[in-house]
Amino acid sequence: MNNILFRFEKMTDASFKVLYTVETDDLKSFAGISGSVSMTLELNIFISKELQGSLVVDETKVLATATKRALLMIIIH
Repeated sequence: MNNILFRFEKMTDASFKVLYTVETDDLKSFAGISGSVSMTLELNIFISKELQGSLVVDETKVLATATKRALLMIIIH
């Protein structure tokens, strides 16, 4: 089974993190060996003091953009 999981966590009013985990328990189809593997990418985002008063964070847009970028990084590597 292959999974891509993501989680969004608000740390403070000026910071949050997005975590992506990619996992498979079917290495046989990828590498010809038995076993499983997973990788987690953690993005910590901090909003500068200059932007804190004027920036409204849309969590859905942030998550969608970060997901696209994380998947692109995974595909490239």
